[in-house]
Amino acid sequence: MKKFTEIRKVYEQEITLDNMSINTDDQNKDDDVNKTETEVEVEITKPSDSTEIVTVETEIKNVEPIQPDLNTELTNDEEVKPVGDVKDFFSKLFEARGVAHIYHLTVNSEEGSFAAHVALGDYYENLLPMVDDLIETYMGQYDLITEYKAIDTNVTQSKDKVAYFGELAVYIKEAKKCINVEDTHLHNIIDEIVAITYKLLYKLRFNK
Repeated sequence: MKKFTEIRKVYEQEITLDNMSINTDDQNKDDDVNKTETEVEVEITKPSDSTEIVTVETEIKNVEPIQPDLNTELTNDEEVKPVGDVKDFFSKLFEARGVAHIYHLTVNSEEGSFAAHVALGDYYENLLPMVDDLIETYMGQYDLITEYKAIDTNVTQSKDKVAYFGELAVYIKEAKKCINVEDTHLHNIIDEIVAITYKLLYKLRFNK
């Protein structure tokens, strides 16, 4: 009986040791699993250098461009003021009207003089309203013009009327660059002035 009891104790000790070994293995496995999960989490949450660069590039591309202020010309005239001297340009148009009037009054009795008289009369009567529209529109958009160059009509004594208006048409097409190219409403009026000038030249040259 005593021998049986000793054998039983030895058996129970072996079972206890086996259980402890199993528990130790399970604990080690759990530690490995936890370690792996931690490492994976670190790898996922830790941004790489390339990830940061892609994020920066995306933010730059998504920046919206600044839209221009369409009302700039009403708040800051200096920034939108056309290059060149518009006073000289407008003064030349006033001169053309005065010169046309003098040519109109000084035609002689040579062939074609009546046709020239009528053509020049139509021209200066149509020119003045166009010049008024041009200058008033310009001043409404930009600023008031208070000074103009003196009008000199002495050219009528030394230059033929066809030569004068031919040069005038070329001058207007070149000098209109003093007006901003974006101001098409102003350029439209100027183009009409060029058109009636060439129409006058047609009548002076070919209508007798």
